[in-house]
Amino acid sequence: MKNWTKRRVIFFIITLSPSLLFPEIIKLVNKVPLFDPKQVITYPQFFSVTEDEVFIVNDTKDHVIRIFNNRGEAQSTWGGEGTGKGAFQGAWWNDYSKPFFVLYNLRSGLLYVYERVSTTNFVLRDEIPLGKNWSEIDGIAFDNRRIFVDGPLRIGGIDISLSFLQISRGAISPLLPAAIRYGLKQGQDYEKVVTAFAAEFGKPFGFIDIYGDTVYSVWIGEPRITSTNILTGRWAAFGELTKNYVPPIIHYINPHEFQSGPSWRKEDYSWIQGVFADKRCVGLLFINFDKDANAWRAFLQLYTPGGKFLKEAKVPEYLGYMMRLRYFYDQEQGFLYILKDDKGTIGNSKYEILKFRINIE
Repeated sequence: MKNWTKRRVIFFIITLSPSLLFPEIIKLVNKVPLFDPKQVITYPQFFSVTEDEVFIVNDTKDHVIRIFNNRGEAQSTWGGEGTGKGAFQGAWWNDYSKPFFVLYNLRSGLLYVYERVSTTNFVLRDEIPLGKNWSEIDGIAFDNRRIFVDGPLRIGGIDISLSFLQISRGAISPLLPAAIRYGLKQGQDYEKVVTAFAAEFGKPFGFIDIYGDTVYSVWIGEPRITSTNILTGRWAAFGELTKNYVPPIIHYINPHEFQSGPSWRKEDYSWIQGVFADKRCVGLLFINFDKDANAWRAFLQLYTPGGKFLKEAKVPEYLGYMMRLRYFYDQEQGFLYILKDDKGTIGNSKYEILKFRINIE
């Protein structure tokens, strides 16, 4: 009797669902189609999500901010193209941290800080001029107390660095030199490297996130995450060349240039699309082109906050028709949101937001 019971228990364990024994690191839990009966959703590029799952969507073609409830129903819109009060000249990067929403206005060089005063009502509280220090902004991250800007910065008209910048009422504090961000050695000229990369592959976009006193950064050309402690300035780098990742950088011609293969297309390589972090993990997102589907698929790498690689998985049910992954991460609840379109054409696509739970057990 004792042996039979033991065999029965073993059989039961073996026949358990694999998803129970080995939980998926990323699981789709909801799909929210975006719907506006009054206006066409033209070209959403960036979005944020509030604590009660209201979606703040930046429509970069129409220069407006659209608010949707947790069922994807349009609630309100503000903005429009122009130079007057409440108008935008290129609504771009944004982020949300309760109760504030931060938006970068591309051509005016202003950061707008809005306070959420009701479910769908946001009131402008501050305008922070970035001036002409930046030629471009790669991304922003906001943690309710501090705004961090990722972009090329010229200090004193001489030293150029691609840095993480803490901004408080216009005060600029460089955090990380460009050479470190790109993994270059001392003496290498990052500007020449970036120029060479851009000539082959396009602009080397960057992505950032902040959790606690640590800023995490990555750029489009390499799965190399740099973590920088804001208080001490100390930094560390980590990352893995995993089986699904195809490096766009084939090899160095010399310390200042990149070279691709004899013939190349962007579709032949993997492209980093984002980084996010919370107390449990650091996530790295990248995309690969699926020739059969004629669209981009997304992948997720998970690391511990200290940089140990955990797992990699394909993002389920995602196909993208543009070479850009639009996402938002809820640090408090561990949900990843990704904006998906069905065609990739401006003014003629349907959009939905996919909600994923991130598991690290």
